Amino acid sequence: MKFFKANSYDIVKLYINQIGISIFSLFLSFAVRAVDVEDGKRMLLSVLLSALSLLFYSFLLYTAAWDMGAKDKIRIDGGRLTYDRSKGAKLSLFANVPNFVLAGLCILLISVDMLLPWTGWRTVYSIFIFPLIFTTVMYNGILQGILSGLRDTSAVYLLCQSVGFFLAPLFAVLVTQLGYYMGVKDRRIMQAFKPRPKE
Repeated sequence: MKFFKANSYDIVKLYINQIGISIFSLFLSFAVRAVDVEDGKRMLLSVLLSALSLLFYSFLLYTAAWDMGAKDKIRIDGGRLTYDRSKGAKLSLFANVPNFVLAGLCILLISVDMLLPWTGWRTVYSIFIFPLIFTTVMYNGILQGILSGLRDTSAVYLLCQSVGFFLAPLFAVLVTQLGYYMGVKDRRIMQAFKPRPKE
């Protein structure tokens, strides 16, 4: 909790970025559904737009995390802050707590539904899956493409989808950690592609 209190501004900033890209991705998914094409092409379009949203989300995350790392570098160099090698990952993990909790509940409910069939489990599951899909909609098209072959077995599909939503935020954790590390080290990705000066 001490880490959350000390870094709550940055954690909330990462979460707001996530909500912003979710709204953007939601509009793209509505546009895909409105397009009059066959299901196979619609699925491909959905996967491509999901990948585009994820790329844009990665850029936002990386930029925000780089700025956080660069800000901390000043205090680290001045001896006012101890360098935490995993701070970027921790910030992202805290920002994704709502996703992990919702996905965990969905996994639990579908697992129970598969073991003890009762119509009420699906109703409770739907209460949690809708906000989860909203906050992680940028991953949804890719997950649907991966799991398209499981649509005939509904419970298995829902379980795999929930597991996918649980694992998907780990991508954001990796991007945030990379951005924070690069910011602290005052490095930029494009520098790696620049030719070295001749000696």
